[in-house]
Amino acid sequence: IIYILLWTVYIIYLNGSILNYYPGSLLNYHIQLFKKLNSKLRGYYNYYGLIGNYDSLEEFFNISLKILYKWLNRRSQRKSMNWDKFEEIIGWYNACKPRIVEKTNRQLRFNFA
Repeated sequence: IIYILLWTVYIIYLNGSILNYYPGSLLNYHIQLFKKLNSKLRGYYNYYGLIGNYDSLEEFFNISLKILYKWLNRRSQRKSMNWDKFEEIIGWYNACKPRIVEKTNRQLRFNFA
């Protein structure tokens, strides 16, 4: 019975390793896709993340997620996932949320006193 248990654990680890290694796997595809998405989002937030610009950052985030959802659903003739499943996947891969990166001490100030 110990042999069967060890063999089962070995098969589970082997299958996990094969899925991680195989470049065409869905898991690897999503990891690469979200790394690239997070890179682009971070760059956008770093460039446009000024004080008072949060609304446009949030709009960019929402539009980019809608575009990604559209393209993930184009992989087959019928819908691959619904919006709830898509939000769950976003939670797994931690998509970068909009944030303001400008510091208040670097902002230009006028003193009219």
